[in-house]
Amino acid sequence: MDNIQGFSEWWQYWSNLATGEIAASEAARRYYSSLQFWLFGIPGIFSSSTKFDERFLNPLYNFLQRGDWSALGNMLENYNHLRGFKLFPIKTDPKKDPRLLTTAIDVKTGDGVIFDSYSNESCYPITSNPSNTNGKKMKENNQEIKIRYPDGLTKEHVMAGAAIPANLNFAVLEDIDSAPHMYWDGAFASNTPLRGLIQSHRDWYLNQGNLVPDLAEVYIIGHWPRAVRDLPVTPDNNFVWSRMWDLLFDDKTSYVEKTAEMVTDYLDIIEKLRPLAEENGHKDEVHKFLAEPALSKHRDGSLRKRQELLKGRFKVDEIKRIEMGSFQDASGLKIFDFSKTTIRELIAQGEEDALAQLASKI
Repeated sequence: MDNIQGFSEWWQYWSNLATGEIAASEAARRYYSSLQFWLFGIPGIFSSSTKFDERFLNPLYNFLQRGDWSALGNMLENYNHLRGFKLFPIKTDPKKDPRLLTTAIDVKTGDGVIFDSYSNESCYPITSNPSNTNGKKMKENNQEIKIRYPDGLTKEHVMAGAAIPANLNFAVLEDIDSAPHMYWDGAFASNTPLRGLIQSHRDWYLNQGNLVPDLAEVYIIGHWPRAVRDLPVTPDNNFVWSRMWDLLFDDKTSYVEKTAEMVTDYLDIIEKLRPLAEENGHKDEVHKFLAEPALSKHRDGSLRKRQELLKGRFKVDEIKRIEMGSFQDASGLKIFDFSKTTIRELIAQGEEDALAQLASKI
């Protein structure tokens, strides 16, 4: 910012008039850098433009800042053309490749959807049907939205899971009936979709007719800090908005984790008591009870039987949470703050071993 003509004088003038605490130089650099990127974009990544929102004709607040990611798409296409590097579409082989799951939320219905590199399509039910005067859901012709991607996930599917309303327009994808649907970042449903991961893991193996294996380790990498121990709690706009986004997008999987553990405990109890009941002459009663409808329903709203609740259950042995900061974990592995340190710098510092350890851990 020292290269901006008149900036130092402007900063000095207003800092002399201010009565509150002034930001430190590094904090100010980050603030104005992010503001510059938001207003003018990042060359080669995205462009940004401002336009007046005419809906309420409010000249003070009704301005829209919208980003265009076509530059990123052009860069990827250029890599593909010049260097043979092809990223999209992303379609992976379940027998040998990792799996990519990206989550988005339907702006109109508020329902979440998971796009899956192992699959050719994604389906999600409409759970927000309007109710009639009797409180019963009105039936619609289409109770489920289905998005197909036979060639794999395109950049539109990935961007649907990254469209933040403050910066980007809706991501638009068409369903099998060519009807458009608008999507936002899945963070508004759950920024850490552990429940979606567990459900997708279970569904995949059940659909293949296989036993569902346990998940030995799940890593959750948090970019939105829950605590700000080293920062003062101040009433300025920057802190208020920044902290609001932190808490909105913070990792909220603790409840999901506890619920999964409780369900596992209940299933263990059932699996222990079930053979005891059958051995003591209650086999027919047990089978009859399990064949009856349960209170809970499938995601599409259809009834499920109690015995279905016992199928495909598995354990998550350990969940490890990593906050992006400079610290060491219990094993002594360095976790670098990638907002400050680049991979190139780590290699220059002779940290190849630490990088290899980090890759093997995650």
